[in-house]
Amino acid sequence: MKVNLMHIADEINVPILIAHSKGDEVLDFRFSMEFYNQIKFTDKQILLFDKGGHIFYDYEVRQRLYKEVTEWLIKRLK
Repeated sequence: MKVNLMHIADEINVPILIAHSKGDEVLDFRFSMEFYNQIKFTDKQILLFDKGGHIFYDYEVRQRLYKEVTEWLIKRLK
């Protein structure tokens, strides 16, 4: 299935966090980079991991992902 969501990037007006693995075998991480760059809202962050595949199967990557997401949420819930 192919879905192009680039057209909604301009509509995003809430904080957004994107996490993607460069080793994703389903979706090339460059699509996430392009989407991120299209978002005009300033409270945005992208996390890129060198490994981990589509589902962050690598334990160390998953632990870093949990830590980063938790910190991102705490910062915005204060």
